Parts: sequence; structure tokens; C-alpha cells
Amino acid sequence: MVRTSENDICALCFQRAKLIRSHLIPSAVYKICRAPGANNQNPLMVTDDRAVQTSAQLQIPLLCNQCEDSLNKRGERKIIPLLARSAQDFPMLEALKRTRPSVLDHDLAAFELRKIRDFPVDELIHFAIGMYWKASVHSWNSRTALPRVELGAPCFSVRDAVRAKNLRRFVLGDGPLPEDITLSILLQPRPLIAFHLPFEVRGEPDDRTFLLYVPGLSFILSVGPGVSGFMRLYSLSGPLGVALVTDTTEAHRQRFRDALKTARVAPQLREKLGIARQQLESKPST
Repeated sequence: MVRTSENDICALCFQRAKLIRSHLIPSAVYKICRAPGANNQNPLMVTDDRAVQTSAQLQIPLLCNQCEDSLNKRGERKIIPLLARSAQDFPMLEALKRTRPSVLDHDLAAFELRKIRDFPVDELIHFAIGMYWKASVHSWNSRTALPRVELGAPCFSVRDAVRAKNLRRFVLGDGPLPEDITLSILLQPRPLIAFHLPFEVRGEPDDRTFLLYVPGLSFILSVGPGVSGFMRLYSLSGPLGVALVTDTTEAHRQRFRDALKTARVAPQLREKLGIARQQLESKPST
């Protein structure tokens, strides 16, 4: 049964309705990141300031039932089954391996997804943008009212207000992705079966960059008029629907290392996280 709250305004359609307890990261991703066979199978959740192994999932009353269902149908339903479960079980990567890359250069391969029959490019874009949008309209943190990422707030400038309006329309299914937003994707041949919430890595006024990781997929969101035409053309959201396959696992390991160094660790996890740190610091097997 889907839990609802009192009547309030849906963040997406702006209609008053009973709101669903929406997830920032889809609940099915949490299930993928569980550890079957372990004494505690719950995912290790590492955020900016805490680390805890828990079955609790980050969720808030945000959307009405109709909008929640729309997000599911427009992206999550088709993409989640394609995520990595292990290096040997990565359906999306296996689908690309059955085609010829447009570019093959040492440890990087580029695929034009729009040329691959029945590949769910639009669903893949909506899947990622939906998570970024949710992060931009709520803090997902009880200690602050500021949104987790700032993609365009109506109170900042006319340009930001237009971007925020058009981004909401895209997620709603009523318009294209804003022209000053570009989404790129990297597939990891040696995927970490984990996820990281959206965060900003570059905050220049005309060129802002955000990262998001779910098992096997890194999504890079570039926002602002400073994004180059080359990047727009050779991106997932561009006309070719380009996806890159390259091993950046070590960069993700470093991100988790950095988070663990500064996190507030639950007492019962201290011994386990000692093991986790050793695993993150060890060289991945090939």
C-alpha cells in the first residue's frame, strides 16, 4: 500500500491532493544495493555528513499519486531493470556490447543510442532528470530548507525562473528539456553497486555541473549558457543520444572515501566501516 499524507500542493502539477511519500532515489535502487547473504543486508547510506546502514529510505510527501505514477511510467519502470547488479550482471552494458560503437579509443567507447533499435533513450533521460528535479525542489534534509541542488530558483533571476518552469514542464511531460541543461552519461564496466545522491561539483555562474550515481551509471548534468556546443551535441540529451563506456570506478571509490572520512558514523557501524574503508582503499580486482 502506498502511504499518503494530508492534502497539500503537489510539487509537480501544482494541484491540491493527497501526497505520496516520494523517494529521491527510487526504492527499487535501494533493493539492488542490498547485500544478500550478509548479516545485515541493508544498504550503506553515505550522505554529506553521516554514514549509517539502514533499511530506512529517503522519502518525503512531495507528489500526488498521478505524478508519482507518471515518473514511474516515463522512466523508472524501463530503466531500473537495466541497472547493474554486478560486473557480470549489467543488462544495459550488455545491450551496448551487442552493437558497434561510433568511437573506440583505448579505454573509451561511444555509442549513439538513437541508432540502436528500441533502446529507451527518452526514458533514460527522464529517469535521471526526474531525480535531479526532485533534488532541486526540496532539501531532503531536516536541518535545512535549501534545496539539495540549485538548478534554477524562481527568486534568483529571470533566466533561473524560466529554467525552473521549463524543467518542471519537461518532468511533467509538457515540454522539451531546457536549452541550457545538458545531460551526459557514463557506463561503468566495473560498477560499484551503490548510489550517491545528486551533488554539485562546479558552481560557476554560467557553467554549473552536478553528479549523480546509481549502480553502473554516472549522470553528469551541466547547467547554464556556458555549456559548449560540442558537449551538447555529444551528450545523452543531444540529438545523437551519446553514451560513453569508460572505467571511472576509482573516481567513485574516492568520492565514497571522502564521504566516509567526514561522515558522522553510527556507533554500531564503526567496526563494519573499518572493513568498508579497507575495501574502498584496496585496488579493485580486474
